[in-house]
Amino acid sequence: MSQRVSQRVSQRVSQRVSQKVLQRVPRRLSQRVPQRVLQRVPQRVSHRVLQRVSHRVLQRVPRRLSQRVSQRVPRRWS
Repeated sequence: MSQRVSQRVSQRVSQRVSQKVLQRVPRRLSQRVPQRVLQRVPQRVSHRVLQRVSHRVLQRVPRRLSQRVSQRVPRRWS
């Protein structure tokens, strides 16, 4: 359950981040830069953001529930 939620969150976040990153990149530059590079950039950023977001999400979750969740979730999420 918690893993599914975290995956969903991660997808949403990565989409949002990639959009923001692409907005920041100037049009002229984005034409020059290969599409592969642009796709690679958001992944790196999103991972960092994801750690932050997942931390926030876990803070919102009530204590009792979060303890249960943290046991199931793999170490890299916590």
